Amino acid sequence: MQAADAIRWLVGRGVPIGAGITVLDLGCGDGTFGLELVQRGCRVTFADEHNWLPPEAPAGSFQSINLDREDVRRLGTYDLVICSNVIEHLRQPETLIEAFPELLTAGGRVYLSWTNWLSPWGGHDFSPFHYFGPKLGPALWDRLLKRPRLLKPGENLYVT
Repeated sequence: MQAADAIRWLVGRGVPIGAGITVLDLGCGDGTFGLELVQRGCRVTFADEHNWLPPEAPAGSFQSINLDREDVRRLGTYDLVICSNVIEHLRQPETLIEAFPELLTAGGRVYLSWTNWLSPWGGHDFSPFHYFGPKLGPALWDRLLKRPRLLKPGENLYVT
């Protein structure tokens, strides 16, 4: 629903979506956003550190990249760059943001969204304990729920 809603929002603001449009789904995860765009006729390149794409993703459309350590400009240029729920997982998100203009064709656009730390899902897999802070919140989660977390503040989740 989040991807479909964002695509409606983009179309409503005049961003072309459809056949012939090249898209980079940067930090694609399981490809939810990019697969919605594939269904609308876009040519999508999926990029992330690991390939978690489902089998129905277009063959050969994935490129591996560590967004904290590698230069994203090697991925080429696109009409639309989607970067959704990524920057809160980067040590230096400003490096990625500064590279956006070089990822775009003339007239290209970037869609950037992230989960704000102070939002209900700011702690991701240990919400709502994140309201206790990036140290106490995870510690309380671990003690009370005794269930492993995928995300660790300061390692793969940052206050944004």
